[in-house]
Amino acid sequence: MKIELKIKTIACAGCENSLINAFKGIEGINKVIPSHKTQTMLVDFDETKINIENIKEIVRKTGKEVIDE
Repeated sequence: MKIELKIKTIACAGCENSLINAFKGIEGINKVIPSHKTQTMLVDFDETKINIENIKEIVRKTGKEVIDE
């Protein structure tokens, strides 16, 4: 499954790297592609192993703010 999250606080490439690193080794995460230009993060994941709320919680633990729509 693929989702796009809006994240208010991606300011630079360093922020992108902190998000990528936060998801390394997390079971069920196939790929994350954050973008400070669009303030979004694409997430490709296996919904049988991790859910959207878990993904949002990992983002919040990095100090970033997920914008729920």
